[in-house]
Amino acid sequence: MKKILKFILPAVLIALTAVFALSGCGGSSNNDGEYTEVDAVGYGEVQFYLEVTDANGDTTRRMVFTDHGVNLGEVLLGYGLIQGDEGSFGLMVTHVDSIRADFTLDNAWWALYVDGEMSMLGVSGVYPEEGVVYAFVHTPA
Repeated sequence: MKKILKFILPAVLIALTAVFALSGCGGSSNNDGEYTEVDAVGYGEVQFYLEVTDANGDTTRRMVFTDHGVNLGEVLLGYGLIQGDEGSFGLMVTHVDSIRADFTLDNAWWALYVDGEMSMLGVSGVYPEEGVVYAFVHTPA
């Protein structure tokens, strides 16, 4: 019995630690910057953050996992976090977290920020890096 506990107890502790660590990932904020929890998404060796700010200024933040060599558009499309239309300049994002910002329909668009700086590349040209915050901000024209 002691041998079984010797092997099972550490495994249980590791599993519980992982559950508690992942349950604290992500979040949602109001204009006061307060966060509520949102689940982590995906799997892989690269961990980054995705923030989505809607038209009301409310922000949702989650942790996303992926593998090296996959662009941000492919990752987020694959996890169902964005939708868009493929064009000559790459993927034009029209929905983030099921929130529409379609320039032709809403006179608004999704601005992409990388660690607080507006990206000069679209989602097809950005490759996720460890610990970086990628943000989509609903932006009126």
